[in-house]
Amino acid sequence: MARTVLVSVLMLLVFLSSNVSASVPSDVPKDHWAYDAVELLIREGLMKGYPDGTFKGNQNLTRYELAMIIYRLLELIKASNISEKSQPDTKVQPSVQPAQPKESGLSFKRREVPPDAYTGLVIDARGMKIGRSMSPRIYDVKGREIYGPTILSRENHTLEEYIVLGVVEYVRDNGTDLKEQLKSSRVGSKPLIVKAIGTQGEFNDNIVVSEEDGRLILKEDELSKFLEDMAVVIVY
Repeated sequence: MARTVLVSVLMLLVFLSSNVSASVPSDVPKDHWAYDAVELLIREGLMKGYPDGTFKGNQNLTRYELAMIIYRLLELIKASNISEKSQPDTKVQPSVQPAQPKESGLSFKRREVPPDAYTGLVIDARGMKIGRSMSPRIYDVKGREIYGPTILSRENHTLEEYIVLGVVEYVRDNGTDLKEQLKSSRVGSKPLIVKAIGTQGEFNDNIVVSEEDGRLILKEDELSKFLEDMAVVIVY
């Protein structure tokens, strides 16, 4: 198993981390798709760089190294006091909306949305080369992060929800009406639809929107918290 593959699997654990900086190996530049994950893993003691200051991300892991990482990961989760069930948001009574069936039995939960508010966010990336990811991010053209795992609160979601339900839902365009395609998705009946203008990352898994659309997303999110509820779909 390549070290970068393991990093990709563990990227959803970014929400466990604090804002303390870590010393990232010299061969992992800040614009690398796995930079944040590598920083987290090193900061939390799950992985270490080599004595020469490098990470060697494409080098294979031994079974001993993998066993140690899993052991440290379990210890970290235990120390983080992640409960099987998240504490409910007492400010807003949550409601359950239809979601695509999951083998785990988890259903997508959505808080009650004001009548005039958007029920979710749709990123229209049709026609673009999109790489599907466990933890994609949305940026505006100025580099401001609009959405991603680092802005989500672990108090509102269990670890299982992050991993099984995912930070976003991907919908492959079938050429029919977009709203019809979204009927069974997690974004509800009145989503905000924003056109992607580009992608970022080694695998094109991060989405770029205009600065104006970035502001619009954050403004509308204040009303119904669709970002915190992970009511986000990427159509590709």
